[in-house]
Amino acid sequence: MRRVPSFVGALVLSVIVAQPSSAGSPTGYSTGGVLPPEPGSGQDQAFVIAKEQGRVRVHPDGRVEILSTAPVVTYPSGVQLDTTTWTGKVWEPQGSGKDDSGAPYTDNNYWNFCGPGATAVTLWYWPAGGTFDTGIATAAYTEPNPALATHATTTWAATDTASNGRGAIMYLAENERPAPDASLWTWPGVIDWTSSYPNDGTPVNRIRDALNWEISGHASVSAPYVWKQYTSALTQGVLLNDVQLDVAGPNAVPLVANVATSSGRYHLPNWGKRGSVNHSITIVGYDDSKGTYTYIDTCGPGCNNSGAAAGVYTVSQQTLWVLLGAETDHDGIIF
Repeated sequence: MRRVPSFVGALVLSVIVAQPSSAGSPTGYSTGGVLPPEPGSGQDQAFVIAKEQGRVRVHPDGRVEILSTAPVVTYPSGVQLDTTTWTGKVWEPQGSGKDDSGAPYTDNNYWNFCGPGATAVTLWYWPAGGTFDTGIATAAYTEPNPALATHATTTWAATDTASNGRGAIMYLAENERPAPDASLWTWPGVIDWTSSYPNDGTPVNRIRDALNWEISGHASVSAPYVWKQYTSALTQGVLLNDVQLDVAGPNAVPLVANVATSSGRYHLPNWGKRGSVNHSITIVGYDDSKGTYTYIDTCGPGCNNSGAAAGVYTVSQQTLWVLLGAETDHDGIIF
């Protein structure tokens, strides 16, 4: 696995061309990019329980410690992670436009990159992950399955005039391959490259494993993130507790929520009511006095169905809860 760009120091990168706004997604049949976990991608249930109980601590070097008892913690009524320094301006490469070398391209598979987008945003809040996001070198990326009809090669930097993190998103989408998962993932990349748009997407176990792999400095896929499916055990109160564990906990980090963009009655504020896809977003805050969550969506104009910009949004806790349940595969959260 190519490791050079993952933990290099901050690089001085030239500001390159911005990608122009696209005319829009080619069809209305996108999965939105999030898929159920793959067979054989289990996790240690004892660790899942420890995480739910607040007994997991992560040291700055990525080392995970499991406490024998959970500390007594009183969470504040609201916490908002920083979104102004870097993460509030993360916008996935679109399905068509110009890359950071100025070359035009068309690749419909890019419309389903919300999984790599949410992963890149989440990683920024961790010491090693932040170095990965902001310091990844400019590189060319090629889809790993040569049999796909669309098989683009595009060049992306850590930062361009339109977005932060496109290099990290592309690396995660097409190159990421944790060593323990090498036999499980047929192709490199958190995207499942066995098929192409509109059926490609990111299995939730790959988001979890990529987060853990980069946070640990390429040592483990086991912790600190776990996947929790939307079931009767995931109540609205449990969801809030899980958000508080991460966002208001000692590490002050986000979690990934896999939601439907619309239930018909409820919808994400940066998506329309009509039409819905399964979609990954990153929760970066909560406010119990207002009954809201704050999230980052890396899907912008052309990718979403409203023309709204990628970035930071606020949604009612009730709406997010409904949209978790409306997501067709019940892919839940990664926290």
